[in-house]
Amino acid sequence: MAPIVSDEHKEERKLLILQAAKEVFIKKGYNATTIQDIINHSGVSRGGVYTYFQNTEDIFIEILRRRDLEDKWNLESIYTSGKTNWGALTFLLEQIEKNIVSQSNLLIPAI
Repeated sequence: MAPIVSDEHKEERKLLILQAAKEVFIKKGYNATTIQDIINHSGVSRGGVYTYFQNTEDIFIEILRRRDLEDKWNLESIYTSGKTNWGALTFLLEQIEKNIVSQSNLLIPAI
């Protein structure tokens, strides 16, 4: 019988794979990255990687999904802060510009 693994451990393992994959995607680009590259960089077994993801596309989409969740702004709080529509739009555009300028994860070329 297989050992019982906690949800916390599963999430840690998944994050380890995603972080390693992100580094490989940044270094090699999306098209040049293979599952074997991710396995080698993460130190997770082939079966371990395939437990969470079917292929490099699934991994890349999950990286983008998580990045997008981190980048969400609470639009309601922008409006309740007393900003006009123009002020809210200006604020959002400034935030987008800051994110582009300070882009530190360098995933843009891979995207």
